[in-house]
Amino acid sequence: LKDPTVTTSEGTYRVVFKNELGETDSTPCVLTVLEPVKLSKIAPTTDIVDLKVGEPFEFSVDADGKEAPKVQLTKDGKEVKFTSVEGIRHVYSVPEVKPEHQGVYK
Repeated sequence: LKDPTVTTSEGTYRVVFKNELGETDSTPCVLTVLEPVKLSKIAPTTDIVDLKVGEPFEFSVDADGKEAPKVQLTKDGKEVKFTSVEGIRHVYSVPEVKPEHQGVYK
């Protein structure tokens, strides 16, 4: 298939063999089209954020795809849990920034 999409290509396929002696079918084959992950950074919109101690901070991303992607957040290379996940939206929030929150988040 060239340029498969869910709407045009996904479904059940079978091969039918015919000749002058008769006809036979293959067993059905189900084709599932996986879509690439779509990742959208919602907020903040810049890559570097300067915060003051005591201020709140939040960032969120939307991650969507078929199959649902596993989304992982790290700070300085160590896994950090998102504070909320609703549907495709993943949010990490800090009510009051402290010096230990400084780092590289990916």
